[in-house]
Amino acid sequence: MRTPSLHLRIFLVTLAASVLGACGDDKLGTTDTAVPDSVAPDTLAPDTALPDVAPETVADIAPETAPETIDTTPVDTAEVEVAPTCTQTPVAFPAPTETEAWNHLASDQTIALGGPNHRGQDVIVQVGNPQVLVAKFGYAFVDKDMTCEDVDIWIQREVPCGTWEWMGEARTSDNPDDSLDCNNFGTTYGIEDDGGRVFFEIPDAQAFPVGRYPVRIVLKGDLSMASFDLVVVAPGTQAIITDVDGTLTTSDNELLTEVALSIFNETYEQQMYVDADTMIRSWYDKGYLVIYMSGRPDLLRRMSERWLEERFTPGPLHLTDTNAQVVPNNDGVGIYKKEFIAYLRSQGIDLVAAYGNATTDIWAYEQGGVPKAVTWIIGKHAGEENTNALTGSYTSHLPTAAAFPEASIKAPPVLYGWW
Repeated sequence: MRTPSLHLRIFLVTLAASVLGACGDDKLGTTDTAVPDSVAPDTLAPDTALPDVAPETVADIAPETAPETIDTTPVDTAEVEVAPTCTQTPVAFPAPTETEAWNHLASDQTIALGGPNHRGQDVIVQVGNPQVLVAKFGYAFVDKDMTCEDVDIWIQREVPCGTWEWMGEARTSDNPDDSLDCNNFGTTYGIEDDGGRVFFEIPDAQAFPVGRYPVRIVLKGDLSMASFDLVVVAPGTQAIITDVDGTLTTSDNELLTEVALSIFNETYEQQMYVDADTMIRSWYDKGYLVIYMSGRPDLLRRMSERWLEERFTPGPLHLTDTNAQVVPNNDGVGIYKKEFIAYLRSQGIDLVAAYGNATTDIWAYEQGGVPKAVTWIIGKHAGEENTNALTGSYTSHLPTAAAFPEASIKAPPVLYGWW
C-alpha cells in the first residue's frame, strides 16, 4: 500500500483534531503550550565559515534571460530609507506585568482548556506599501480561539537596543458563526478570518523603513503573546525560497513523529539533510533574503521555529493559514505556495532560486515564474520535469550555491537573531 503524503497525513490529523475538539474549533491542536518568551532573542553567533570548495561557474545553470514575470530593471535604492540601528546592549521586550479584566466570561473557560499557542505570520512587505500585522490567538490541543478580547501591539523600531514602541490596540475577531460584540473580517486582508485573529494596519505616519523588526502582540487578559517579525524590503530585494519538510528535513515523516510524540509530552528532534544548513548560510552570507515556506498548519509555528532557529540562518517563515491549504494536491498546498510566491513578487521580491521535494513544489514554483534552471528538488522527485536533481544531501550542491554572486539588492540586516 502506498504511504500517504505528509500533507495528506497532516490533513487527516487535522480532521481528527476537529472531532476531538468539536466544542472548540476545526483546527489541528498541539500540546506545545510553553508561555511565549518575553525576552528579545539573543544576537547572532559569529558566522560559520563555509567549507573550502572550488566554486563552479553558474553559466550552465542560471537562465540566460529571466522569465516575463520577473522585472529585471535595475532599481535605484540610493534614496530608500533604512532603519536606524544601535550598538549598545540589546533591549529586551518590557513585558507588561498587570493584566486587565476579560471582556467575556467565556474567556476564563478558554484559558482553562490549556496553555496558549498564539502566533503570527512573518510579514514581508515592500517599503511604502501597507504594513499589515496578522496574528492568531488560540489555546490548548483544540486550538480554541480567544475571541473578542483586547491586545496591545508593540514593535522595536531602533533594533536592537532602542525602546519598544506601542503602536496601538486591537481586538481579536469573532468566529463567523457567533455574534459577540466584535468584528469578523471575512477575507478583507486576503486571509480567511476564522476567529481569534488580529488584523492591524500600521498607520502611514508610523510606517517602518527598510529593516527587520520584532513584533509582540500581547493579550491583555493574561499577558500571553504572539511573537513574529516585520520585514520591510527595498524594491528588487533578491531572495531564495525553500520548503521545509522533506527538503530541509530528511523526510516527511520527521514532522509527523515529532507531532505524535508531543501529544504524549515527549520530544523528538527532526533530522536534517547533511549540509542543508551550510547551503542556506551560503545564500544568507551573500545578502539574499532566505524565505522558509512550508505547507505545515500555522498552529505548528513554535515547533517549526525552534527546529529552524537551532540549525539555520534567520529568515521569515510562512505557514498555511487554513486547513484547505494543507490538502496534498495542487489545488490545496500547491495553490497556497503559488499564491504566496505571487504575493512576494507583488512586494518587489526577486526570487533567484527555489528548493523543494514534492511535485506540488515543482508545480507551484513553475506557476510562480521561478525558472526550472534555478529550481532544485531533493528526494524521490529529484530532477523531475527538468528541475535540478539533489540526491542524498546538499554536499555536492555547495559549490553551485557558492558560485552565485553577492545579492545585488540585499535583504535587511539581521541584528537580533531569530524571533
